[in-house]
Amino acid sequence: MFHIKKNTVKILLCLCSLFTFSQNSSCDGIRYIENSFHDIITTADVFFGSNTTIGGKSQDLFMDVFEPSNDTEDNRPLIILAFGGAFVSGNKEKMHDLANAYARKGYVTASIDYRLYDKLAIIDSALLIDVVVKGIGDMRAAVRYFKQDFSENGNTFGIDTNYIFVGGISSGGIIACHIGLLDAGDNIPEYLETSIENNGGWEGSSSDNTQYSSEVAGVLSFSGGIKEIEWVSEKDVPVFAVHETGDDVVPYQRGPVKINFGSFSIPLIHISGGKEIYDALQNISIKSELISIDIEDHVSYFSGSTAEVYSDSIMMHSSRFIENIFCDFPVNVKPLQNNITIFPNPVQDYIIINSNAPIESISIYDNYGKNVLKTSERKISLQSFSKGTYFVKLQNSEGIVTKKIILK
Repeated sequence: MFHIKKNTVKILLCLCSLFTFSQNSSCDGIRYIENSFHDIITTADVFFGSNTTIGGKSQDLFMDVFEPSNDTEDNRPLIILAFGGAFVSGNKEKMHDLANAYARKGYVTASIDYRLYDKLAIIDSALLIDVVVKGIGDMRAAVRYFKQDFSENGNTFGIDTNYIFVGGISSGGIIACHIGLLDAGDNIPEYLETSIENNGGWEGSSSDNTQYSSEVAGVLSFSGGIKEIEWVSEKDVPVFAVHETGDDVVPYQRGPVKINFGSFSIPLIHISGGKEIYDALQNISIKSELISIDIEDHVSYFSGSTAEVYSDSIMMHSSRFIENIFCDFPVNVKPLQNNITIFPNPVQDYIIINSNAPIESISIYDNYGKNVLKTSERKISLQSFSKGTYFVKLQNSEGIVTKKIILK
């Protein structure tokens, strides 16, 4: 955790299970951290889905994609960013500066639309939950868009689909935190389950490519939060968070989210902010980092009174956080407590999975990240599959493990 108080920076960083070698040729200790590119290629208004707003209007969803120009790499990490605005205002253009800043370091970035509150009624907690669920579904659709593009269109934007990160400011950060920290197996209250079901289920209904996974490699939370801290578990992904200690809009620890209207505000649902998320992840040894800014403000570090002091430092630390994951830490592999073996491997017709722990789900992905099979059977026929490399993802309450198999 970075606690910034006046000119003092205290660093407490949880780094878990890092490998000592780089797995990607582009990892040279400079790219992804320093500004390595000057010119940026912008692809504006990429359509990735459509849906109905809470007010009943049809809305097409677009994003702007940013890439470093004259780049020879074609397997780059992707950062998908969502704007802030209390779920009632904002647009994808608000994230252009941040998206460009990461692109200059060598990342591919996308600034997305998501549906806002447009109902002709004063927002309350139930309505806010519904609009948050809609935003989560929209961001999941954006993640799936890139995985489908990789598989079906030749990887237009040159990304590594194993390293897609989501992030956002304020309300956008709340959406991103739920993408990374809320899982189907969590203790979800009935009212939230109902909202999820009414909005198309776990993946949402903003696009029809749900055969692709919306799982991500990590989260950038800029003054975001999650509804219930108990949802943080060993199945979750790393989180980099920035939060003011005196934030009165999205709480630093636990408290109500407030929607401001001029001189008055409406306190709504209680959520857990950056500090509680950091503590919860650290307690279960998931890589996490927190920059705490000792000021009573909300997102002042990017566009407010403290931006000149802190924005460059935040960019450097968040970039290094992602670079560490991409270059050293395979976050999609979280070992189960018990050994798992898959044989034979290489395989010709079927595999057998041995484990002395229960397995809740087994998914097989092809080399493009497309989910080609989901089952609970321990003996799996691959006779209908094409020859090549596949990844078997196994999950239970203890965590996730991914193993590579070769089909001959």
